[in-house]
Amino acid sequence: IVEDFNIDILNQKYKLYFNNLTPYLIYKTSRVLNNFPNLNSYFINEGIFNYKNIDIGFTLDGDFGLKVPVIKNANLKDYNEIKIDYINIMKKYLINKLDTNDLVQPSFVISDLSHNQNINFHLPFIFKNNSAIMGSAFHKGIKHLNITLVYDHQVSSGYEVANFLGEIYKEIKNDT
Repeated sequence: IVEDFNIDILNQKYKLYFNNLTPYLIYKTSRVLNNFPNLNSYFINEGIFNYKNIDIGFTLDGDFGLKVPVIKNANLKDYNEIKIDYINIMKKYLINKLDTNDLVQPSFVISDLSHNQNINFHLPFIFKNNSAIMGSAFHKGIKHLNITLVYDHQVSSGYEVANFLGEIYKEIKNDT
């Protein structure tokens, strides 16, 4: 939990898209994932498959059903590039025009409910061919940003996940 999370400070620094944390979380997570390859992989046929690229999917759920579009090579993009990709994908979703290029296999997924701003906890399910999924929720009233990670024990350990979440926490705390 990031206590005393001030979304206004983050908004001033990053110019959030309608106070939506998803592009910011994709940006920060893609940097941290470089050091945690087991979380950018999945278990298959008694072994671990490691993705070469960091392609971060994010959940969208509205009038056209649950979709997981992908920001490809997120770790190679700066924040503004990720935000522009995100906005373009959102526009396509809102008119039901996502295509197969938007919906490729992610190597990691973020399910962000922070835009609701009154949810204290979020525990999503792991997406197919992934070893982990990150959930985020922001409760505006108590100023808590809660980041959770559901992971496959066949691929990673609680120790590794704790270190990953610690790095995410530090990144966010440094910005707020």
